[in-house]
Amino acid sequence: MIDSGAATSIITKSLMKQLGYQIDQPSNMVIVTANRTRVRALGMIAALPIHLSHIIVQTPVHVLDSQDDVLILGNDWLRRVNAIVNWRAEKLSVHYKGRTVNVPLIFTVTKALINAKSLEEEEEEDNEEYENEELIEAPLYYLDTWNLDSDDLEYNPWMEMHSPDYSEEKEKSDDKNEGNPTVFLAEVQEENNSSTVVRSNLKPLDHHQQTLFQDAAPVAQPPYRMNPVKREFLKNEIVKMEAQGIIRKSSNPWASPVVIIEKKEGDKRLCIDYRKLNTITKADAYSLPRIDDLLENLRSATWFTTLDLASGY
Repeated sequence: MIDSGAATSIITKSLMKQLGYQIDQPSNMVIVTANRTRVRALGMIAALPIHLSHIIVQTPVHVLDSQDDVLILGNDWLRRVNAIVNWRAEKLSVHYKGRTVNVPLIFTVTKALINAKSLEEEEEEDNEEYENEELIEAPLYYLDTWNLDSDDLEYNPWMEMHSPDYSEEKEKSDDKNEGNPTVFLAEVQEENNSSTVVRSNLKPLDHHQQTLFQDAAPVAQPPYRMNPVKREFLKNEIVKMEAQGIIRKSSNPWASPVVIIEKKEGDKRLCIDYRKLNTITKADAYSLPRIDDLLENLRSATWFTTLDLASGY
C-alpha cells in the first residue's frame, strides 16, 4: 500500500516473518494508530528490497507488532524514488537511478494522516527512560475494503452537500430565509460574536477514574524545559483554560509535564505527556465502530452536521 500522507514506511511483524526478514536496527518511532493509541515500533529493517519490475529499491521500514499483513510505503519512499502520481491515468511513475517504471494504481478508501512535531527532550535524571528520545507522531489509517461491494467504493456521501428537493422548495418560498440553515447559522454567529469566553453551565459530572496496577506509585515528573516563546504561550493557555472552567488548581502527588506541539499551520497546542502514567495504567480496550459501517449509515442522507471542537479532551 502506498500512502502519500504517511511520514515513514511501515511493515507489520506478521508480514515481515512471512517474507523471511528480521529486525536489524533499533527504532525510536512511535506510531499513532487509527484509534489514537500510540504504539512504539519494535525496530526497523534498514534495507527492505522493494521490487518494481526491473528496479529494486532498498527501503528502510519500521516494524509494528500486528497480526495484519500490511506494508505501507510512505513519503520517505516516494521521495527516494522521485515518484509522480498520474491521477487521471491511475499510474505511479517511479524514477530511480536512471530508470523509469510505471505502476498501475488502485485507489481505496483512506483517511488523511496527521503530521505532528517531535516532543521535547527530557533532561531530568528520573526521566532517563525518555531522555533525548524523539517521538514522531505518524498516524496510520487504512480501511479494509475487501468486504465492500463496488457500490460502496463508488459512492461518496461527502460529495453531496445539498438537497435538490430542498433547493426547489426554497426558491418557491415567499420568505427567502425560511428554513435556510446557512442564514440561520449566520444570524446565530452574529448574535454571539461578542462572546470571547465560553463558560460551562453543565451540572457536575462524575469524576474520571483510572485503574492502575496494584502497588503503583504516584508519577511525579518535573516540568520540561521551554524556550521563552513556548513559556509565554503556556501561561496564556493556563489563564484562558482556567477562565473557561476546563482546568482548575490542584494539589496532589501526581504530576505529568506539559508539551507544546506546533501544528503544521504554525499554531501551537497544549498537550500533556502521560507516557509514564500509561505504563502503570491497566488497559481498557473499547472496540471502535468500523469506518465502512459508519459511511454505510450515511448512504441515504443528504444533509450532514459536523462539530469542529477547539480542542479535544
